[in-house]
Amino acid sequence: MKINIPSTDIGNILGFTAQGVAQIIRGFDFDKSKAFFEGRTRCLTPTATREVFLSRGYNFPRTNVSFYANKGGTGKTTLSINIAYRAVQLGAKVLLCDLDMQANATNTFINYIPEFVFIDIFIKKISIEKTIIKLGENFDLLPS
Repeated sequence: MKINIPSTDIGNILGFTAQGVAQIIRGFDFDKSKAFFEGRTRCLTPTATREVFLSRGYNFPRTNVSFYANKGGTGKTTLSINIAYRAVQLGAKVLLCDLDMQANATNTFINYIPEFVFIDIFIKKISIEKTIIKLGENFDLLPS
């Protein structure tokens, strides 16, 4: 899965114009696989975005974010997926843990039944490393 971010989004966050972001990107001398054009828009991969933010003094903190509500249909899964996706775009390393029995977050990203899921860690004593699925650059999923 490709998760690229337009340089204009990076500029909006850092407070730079498109030209200012272009100068920053040129200063890194990224290869074509990290900084490229999609149409007329310059895009960066999550790794390149992370390098840009680190160069500007931003440190990525270790943070746990969880969404909980007893009632169904409140948008927990949708919110989780969108925040995880955007965090990866901005260069954060994300592990999305799908703990819902319906497995909607898992089904959003993969179209097969995984060999091991979250409950197997407890029941079958499988290691979490065998359960995690790599979705893309800096993006992992603990399936349900």
